[in-house]
Amino acid sequence: MACLMKLILSSASSNQAETTIQQLVGEKDFPTVLGLVPWGHHIQIIAKCKTIEEALFYIKKCATEGWSRSTLMNCIKAHQYENLGGAITNFADKLPSPQSELAQAITKDTYDNVKKLQEQLPSVEELKARIRLLEEQLSKGK
Repeated sequence: MACLMKLILSSASSNQAETTIQQLVGEKDFPTVLGLVPWGHHIQIIAKCKTIEEALFYIKKCATEGWSRSTLMNCIKAHQYENLGGAITNFADKLPSPQSELAQAITKDTYDNVKKLQEQLPSVEELKARIRLLEEQLSKGK
C-alpha cells in the first residue's frame, strides 16, 4: 500500500503513472466477496477487527446476509465472531443459514456462562440443610 501511495504521489500528473497504477491494480486477484461489500463497511471492519480471520468473517456475513452498516457495527460490538459456537458440527451442511448459525451458537458455552450458572446453584451444604428440614417436616406430619 505504501509503495502504491509513493507511486501515486511521485508521478500523479503523468499519464504513465495512471497506466502503471491501473496495471498494478488490474494484476491483483481480489476475492469476489470483497466487491460485494460497500466501502464504508470495509472501513469499519478494518478499524474494528483484530485479525484477518475476524475481518473475513464479517465481510462474508455482510455479503451473504446483506447487513447494513449499523447491523455490522452492532454485530462487531456484540463480538459475534468470538461468540460463535466452537464445536465441530455439520449444521452448516444440513440446515439453512439462519438455523445453522443459531444451532452452532448453542454449542458455545463460555466459561462465564458456566460460572454464572454455578453461582445460582445452591451449595452442597445448603442442599443437605434443605433435605434435613424436609425430613423433619415430613416426620412431624405423620
